[in-house]
Order: sequence, then C-alpha cells, then structure tokens
Amino acid sequence: MIVLDTLNKKGIKVDIKKTNLYKSLSNQSAIFKSKNVDFKVKSMFDIFDYEILYKSIFTDNQLHNYYEFFQTENYDILSFMNYDEKRNLVNKEFSKHLNDLPSFKYQDKEIYVPMYEDHINVKLLTDYQIFDLKQHKQYIENYKVTKDNPKQLYGVLPYISSFSSLEYIKDVDGISYFYYEPTKSMYLFNNDFVGYYVLTDIKSTNTIGKDIVEKIIDTCLLNDEVKLLNVLKEENLISDKLYKKLEKKVSK
Repeated sequence: MIVLDTLNKKGIKVDIKKTNLYKSLSNQSAIFKSKNVDFKVKSMFDIFDYEILYKSIFTDNQLHNYYEFFQTENYDILSFMNYDEKRNLVNKEFSKHLNDLPSFKYQDKEIYVPMYEDHINVKLLTDYQIFDLKQHKQYIENYKVTKDNPKQLYGVLPYISSFSSLEYIKDVDGISYFYYEPTKSMYLFNNDFVGYYVLTDIKSTNTIGKDIVEKIIDTCLLNDEVKLLNVLKEENLISDKLYKKLEKKVSK
C-alpha cells in the first residue's frame, strides 16, 4: 500500500539495538551460551525470537532450581519413598511456582519451555525426576537449541503469550498482527515474520493503543488508501507535510 510503504521510508526509525529489550538481552550472553547459542541479532525480527528463547532457558533453569530445592529440603525422607511418591511431592512443589512463570497452551498441554517439544514439557511438569536417569539427562544435554526452536515447534503461540513483549492485535486470513510500542511498528507473522510497518512519522511519547492499531489493520484490509490516510491523520500519526504529499497520490 502506498501510504504504509511511504511511512516505512519516511517514518520514525528506531534501531532495534537501541531498545531496552535488546540492551537487556545482550547482557544475558551466559544464559544463551549455556545452550550453545550465540546472541546475534541480524534483523529486527530476531530480537523477538531471542526474547522467547531467553525466557525459555530461564524457565528451564527455574524448574531445575525448584527440583534441587525439593531434593535439599527432603533429602532425609527421599530414600524411604518410592518413585510415585517422590513424583507427587515434586509436582506439589512445582505447583507453588508455576503461576509465576510464562506459559501457553498447545493441544491441551501446558508449555513452559518452548525450546523443547511438547512431550518434554509434559515430563518437565509431571515427572521431572526422570531426567535424573542417564539416557534422559543426555537427551536434554544434547538437545539442539536455536532461537528458532519455539516458532518451529509452536508457530505463533509463543508470541501471543507472556514469553513475548509483542502486543498481539488480531488474526486475519492466517496472518497474525502484532504491535511493538518501542519501535512504533506493526509486525506481521505467518509461520515466521513476513513484514512490518512503521505507523508514524511524528516523534511522540504518546502510546499508540491497541484499538488504534486494530483500526489501521481493518482499514488496510479494506484496501482504501484514502480512508487509511485519514485514520492516520485523525490519530495524529502523520505529519501535515507527509499527509499533503500522500493525499495527492492516493486521491488520483
């Protein structure tokens, strides 16, 4: 579309590496290295993949810490318990903390560590002690982790969950629309990120609300450039200079 394509060229450009999210994640190299992953942001979309991966690794570590705490606190009685009794106690300990961790539902399964497949997530939550067994421990240690694991395994779901700071707007015809306030941009996702649009050419500290972004999306879907331009003007997202320039183009 002429209007959005022009905004992408003339709009406010915020380098993703200048965002607080990038600065925060760039200080977590040790976390990424623990899974043999290098933190290298090559595109504006990468940062959102690394955010999900970071929270995935962090949650994985938290579950391990809960398990270690359980063993330390109950070392004196563990030798007198059978496997199922231990499992029930571990699950009870985990249940105290799960509400504090990011997660989403996938095919009726709760996913807390989206860098792993769903069957591993089930075991992490219901039978953690199985990873004390050599073959299971080695399987996790040798598991290939990349920033792309979550979206390859679960598609858009991690991005519309608390794993991501993207604001989910809506789905239309297989395209998921998101908004990210620090860059004043809308992002499109269909199995992977397929595009983005800067939504303003005016420097402002005002937040572009979800309702406004949704209005912009709905107007785009009508393929009505004149109406879209007016929406941007009504919401104070476009300068008078650019508005007048585009008005001539879209009114032809």
